[in-house]
Amino acid sequence: MPKTLILLLLAATGSAFASPPAPPMPPEFFLAGGALRTCSDLAPTACRAPPEAAGARKPSQYRVDEVGIARALDPLMWRGRSGAPDSAVLAAMLAGVRREQPWERAALEEALERECPRGDCTAGAAAPWRRLLADERAAILSALELPQLDEGVRRRERSYLAQSQQQEGVDVLRAFVAAAAKRRPGARPRIIVVTASASDPFEPVDFYLDAFRELGAVAQWWPVDAAFMAATLQGGDCDQLDSLRREHLRLSARDAVYPDLGALQWRACIDPLTASLPELVEGVFFAGGDQWLHRRAFFDGDDQANAWLLSLRKASAAGTLVVGGTSAGTAVQGGAAMLSNGDSAQALRAGALARAPMDPGCGEAGRCADGLSEDSLTYWPAGGLGLLPGWTLDTHFSERARELRLLTLMHEAQVPLAAGVDETSALHVTGTPDAMTLETLGASGAWVFERLPADASGALAARVHYLAAGAVFTHDGKSLASQEELATRIRASGKVRTPRDALEDGALRDAVQVLAASRKKSLTLRAGSGRVTLSRTPATLAWRSPTGVAGLTHLTLRYVPESPRKP
Repeated sequence: MPKTLILLLLAATGSAFASPPAPPMPPEFFLAGGALRTCSDLAPTACRAPPEAAGARKPSQYRVDEVGIARALDPLMWRGRSGAPDSAVLAAMLAGVRREQPWERAALEEALERECPRGDCTAGAAAPWRRLLADERAAILSALELPQLDEGVRRRERSYLAQSQQQEGVDVLRAFVAAAAKRRPGARPRIIVVTASASDPFEPVDFYLDAFRELGAVAQWWPVDAAFMAATLQGGDCDQLDSLRREHLRLSARDAVYPDLGALQWRACIDPLTASLPELVEGVFFAGGDQWLHRRAFFDGDDQANAWLLSLRKASAAGTLVVGGTSAGTAVQGGAAMLSNGDSAQALRAGALARAPMDPGCGEAGRCADGLSEDSLTYWPAGGLGLLPGWTLDTHFSERARELRLLTLMHEAQVPLAAGVDETSALHVTGTPDAMTLETLGASGAWVFERLPADASGALAARVHYLAAGAVFTHDGKSLASQEELATRIRASGKVRTPRDALEDGALRDAVQVLAASRKKSLTLRAGSGRVTLSRTPATLAWRSPTGVAGLTHLTLRYVPESPRKP
């Protein structure tokens, strides 16, 4: 019988009891905002010099032939799809780009966008490819993807963290590994990686495993996703994983493209210890992508936590493992309403909707449900994984001007506390919600929002703190306090611009930099049809991070609409 997932994980470090037990530790989280900008074979622009490793994985290529077309039209992947072009149209579209030599992805998608079989695009109709949702496009591409094998061995993506142009993202991953190591003194920490948020959960695995191994951990994939849950927890069959992927993930031929990972997932499927894996390791890291897909892997059809999540919650609460995540892997950790879609401009116009998110790509495809926009602000009232009770978490925060999106959600969903983490940064949280320590790592910072009561004017308000790196704070569930003496004003390094529009990327972070250095007590910016004001209070404190970014605490953020919200 092949080795189980647990044995694979423990083999490199010997018995689980080889190390002395670590002292009791509190729950601990590394919540990254995305875009860690680390160097790898498939991210050469993040490298000081392009990697030139022999046998490394290259960008995917695709072949449109009879076999691939048949896989792409598999009825199992199209079950329940309303509004998609029918199979005859899709077959004709693929036949129009059929050829024996491989396609690069960008060239193939460009060709598909132009393909209008049998005059299907007359009278202004969009090409069939443009009428597909994002996961439908991914389904077709998965069916056409070519394996990358050298004498039967799959080429793997490798990380080169030391060669990254920016080291702040690497520093976040290194700090996560170091925290996990404290839970296993004298031995390499064991870390499991969850990639369920990816449109193809197999694709990111190599990078994360190689990165954590480069940083000194024993890393293994925890191959949970919606198809895996159907096979293990919902009466399915581990020998039917391929068909379950087609049905639940709309992905084809993963065993052919990733034969080693397919075999590992099968071994994990038959291993009864897989459900309790979080209780046997020192760290779990959630990859980026789509937090709704992460969540689907941990809740059953009745929206109840499954065995995997119960095990994870138990280990996290006991402090026996540290939890990390980036982008969607951060957004899914909260216990209050989970953001799942939308932008600030649409949030100010139409408010927040308690429902499943819009289908990615529905705007271009003209297939958004209930007449809504692809940018509609949606949230799930029951929250994410519930590892940080009472908190809503957001990411890519300043870079995508998400502050007013979060403010809107907090008032409509009655969320008391929230955090938004900037790119290439992470919020390091230690402790429980009523007694936690907060510190930011990385290039920029993280926002902490504490909702304030709305007033009769319709204004939305919150007490906010922009936590740049370089200072440590405590939070008792109600208020933030510094653990060290800070200034009242400080100048950020470099040129600081005065922003005008709060819906522009980075505008409110820039407003913090202005208020940190000047004698101004407040700054007012446009925000759609309203105005937003960021104001100092008597309790405001300031400091400058090692990267030159100014941090400010105890600010008031207030949005005042100037016209009624559109329905």
